Amino acid sequence: MTPASGRLGTIVHWLPALAWMGLIFVLSEQSGLRVSDDASVDEPLRVIAHLGTYAILAGLLLFALTSRMPPTAQAAVLAFGLAVLYGVTDEMHQAFVPDRTGQLSDVVTDAIGAAVGVTLAWWILRRTLRARLIDGPRQVADASNIALTEQGPGRGTQPGSARQLGAPDGPCTSPALDAQAHDAKAGSASGFDVDDAAAVDDHSARHRGRDG
Repeated sequence: MTPASGRLGTIVHWLPALAWMGLIFVLSEQSGLRVSDDASVDEPLRVIAHLGTYAILAGLLLFALTSRMPPTAQAAVLAFGLAVLYGVTDEMHQAFVPDRTGQLSDVVTDAIGAAVGVTLAWWILRRTLRARLIDGPRQVADASNIALTEQGPGRGTQPGSARQLGAPDGPCTSPALDAQAHDAKAGSASGFDVDDAAAVDDHSARHRGRDG
């Protein structure tokens, strides 16, 4: 990956978060923004709006940060801090908008929403990373072991083999078995049981012994 493509990828990762922050700014610029004149209706909806808005923002910020770093706890804390900081600046902004006020209670609500959002986003990103780095190679190793089992122990000499065609006697190298044993060993590094890899080696050795 070239430096230019790396920078482009980083920009693409940040675009959703920046767009969401822009939307928050535009909504905060609206004077007298409310859902209902009835406080018993408007207040709960306003709280829900703050929670949801900053949960999404924190998740998008974590997504942006993980374009250059893994989804670690440090990245989650940084995303949470950036979301809360933006919430503070948003309330300061509202203090200068007619018929709007900046409230500390809104910042607390924003922080709660950001905590929920960053936790969910961190969990999703970690699960995705695990699926790519661990479960993928494990599935390949499992498929290799299944193929070896289906091959069976009695197929060392098949019609058309070198022995039946009159080739000199000698150990059968069985490249397919050797490749499967190699795949099983590689799979052990990603969660594939080492005993399974040893079983593949043992099966390959016995296969050579029968044909030798």
